This record gives sequence, C-alpha cells and structure tokens, in this order.
Amino acid sequence: MAGITEYIKTLLEGEDLSFEQATDLLDVIFEGQVPEAQVAAFLTAMRVKGNGGRVSRTCQIAAKPCCCREGRY
Repeated sequence: MAGITEYIKTLLEGEDLSFEQATDLLDVIFEGQVPEAQVAAFLTAMRVKGNGGRVSRTCQIAAKPCCCREGRY
C-alpha cells in the first residue's frame, strides 16, 4: 500500500482513488493505523477535491466492512 500522503496528493490533484486504493486506505484508517492528523488531512483532501457535494461511490463501497464488500452479510 502506498503511504497516505500519496493518496492525499492524488486527491488534491483532482483525481479519484481506485477502489483498491480506497479500500486499502480506509481499512488502515479504521484499524487505527493512521495518526489522527493524517486522517484529518485525508478528509480535508476529500472535501477540497469535491464531487458535486457527494462522496465518491468508490469510497462509499470501500468504507463498508470487509464482509459487506464481499457480499457476506
């Protein structure tokens, strides 16, 4: 997995994260492996990037627990 700063840079350049990138990033965030300041920077980058006022579908899906992403409800 790339470092969170690389993902933040991607977002600030106006690009989307791939599903795999978003999944990897959100998994480590939810596991508590990312310092709060970097989580805040990620959320700020998402806000700056924007998406017509909507959260990207990729991040919506990636934010679901692993069992739901894989269809194991």
